[in-house]
Amino acid sequence: MWDDKLDDNLVLVSWIATNNDPFGSRDGEWGPTLTLLFDPDSPCRGKVKDAVFFRRQPGAGQEDSLEAHALKATEREIRRKDHTIQVHDRVWHGDDPTEHKAIFDFMRRELPHVREAFAGRTLVIHTSPGTPSMQTIWVLMGETGYIEPPFVLVKSFRKEHRRGGRPPVLPVEVGVETFYKHYIVSRPERTTSEDQQVLWDPKEFRAARMKSLFQEARRFAHLAVPVLLLGERGTGKTTLAGWIRTHSPACKPELDRHWPAVPCGQYVPETMRAELFGYVKGAFTGATHDHDGLLALADGDTLFLD
Repeated sequence: MWDDKLDDNLVLVSWIATNNDPFGSRDGEWGPTLTLLFDPDSPCRGKVKDAVFFRRQPGAGQEDSLEAHALKATEREIRRKDHTIQVHDRVWHGDDPTEHKAIFDFMRRELPHVREAFAGRTLVIHTSPGTPSMQTIWVLMGETGYIEPPFVLVKSFRKEHRRGGRPPVLPVEVGVETFYKHYIVSRPERTTSEDQQVLWDPKEFRAARMKSLFQEARRFAHLAVPVLLLGERGTGKTTLAGWIRTHSPACKPELDRHWPAVPCGQYVPETMRAELFGYVKGAFTGATHDHDGLLALADGDTLFLD
């Protein structure tokens, strides 16, 4: 189930809706934010510890925005129901809440700061509040890799008759396939390097040496040859190895989630031989069954010796 990943230390991230946060504009029902936070059937109920709200603010000399009033009302209602939730305000000084590019540029700058502030915690990206343009940007950013995991994209149904028996909060999944999403699920199975956490986006490169490195890597990816990667710890060798494999014609989809890798420093020569070439039952003490080596597993694909 999608909500299995919802731990008890969630961070809600969304825009503020001017027309229905904290309450519906006509019937007094909870708006989307309070529905997600407090509806008895919401999988997020009681699990959100921080809430980050993006809102638009007019330029200097203009009256306070409707979003600012909506934020104050929403924060007031949140504190009435759960005073432990910390509310955080992120302001966009934009003129047009329907302008996709302006919203995207703002979110692209701000989301890394949110991710850094709540490192390692699951972000619940709530797509329901805000204009259709804002909702569209959330979905595109989540589907194309601009939001760093862990996160979930969700939508909410505040009116029960619109739920059709479903929970008030459901995941948003479009299924857009991108290289980034493919790469994330095709990391080496076991490595020792902290550069496992290094993620690069080649289209963002500015340095000539980085551009040249990936041009060479792309060329070698199409050759059935060994490739030697050299570099300090934490510089991204694991990332580059995964990038080369992903661009190789010798890449088995069934191995994507666990393509074979050997953290060489963990082995002595004898155990390394067994890991690479396998063994048969009874070959040594503890060999209770036949075991295929990683070379057999990697046949027709790639083996990463770290």
